[in-house]
Amino acid sequence: MKLRASMRSCPLPLPSTAFASRGDVASSHTSLCALADAPDDPTHSFTLFCGLTGLMMKQRHIPVRTCVACRSTDEKRDLLRIVRLPDGTASYDSRGKASGRGAYLCPRQSCLALARKQKRLERALKVEQIPESLFVELSALATEPEQPANAETHEG
Repeated sequence: MKLRASMRSCPLPLPSTAFASRGDVASSHTSLCALADAPDDPTHSFTLFCGLTGLMMKQRHIPVRTCVACRSTDEKRDLLRIVRLPDGTASYDSRGKASGRGAYLCPRQSCLALARKQKRLERALKVEQIPESLFVELSALATEPEQPANAETHEG
């Protein structure tokens, strides 16, 4: 965790006695300011803020999106984003930042098959048809292999 030199030692005085009656704010303020002096640790995902009420920890916001096929929610970075570009074509957005109307899919073959069968991507993106090349590209990115529902395993 990288902190600016001005944040390493808290410039604010300890809270007054009016605030100290609320659950020993002075000692928690001191211990949190000592945390700012700790060596860099990349495993910490929080940021530190110092204000008049003391030092507060704030968790980083993680965007959550819904799969158009199975309707399950997951972190944005774990889903595949398909975007309708301003010219009306649909394509895979590997970075998740392309401008245009977007839809998200779980990286599973079952979700891809459901979205293809029920035309959920077409409906979400408001396009007439999704190109076959896009489905081929998405199936290459899917994590689980496609297995027919009535397939049986034969042992030698």
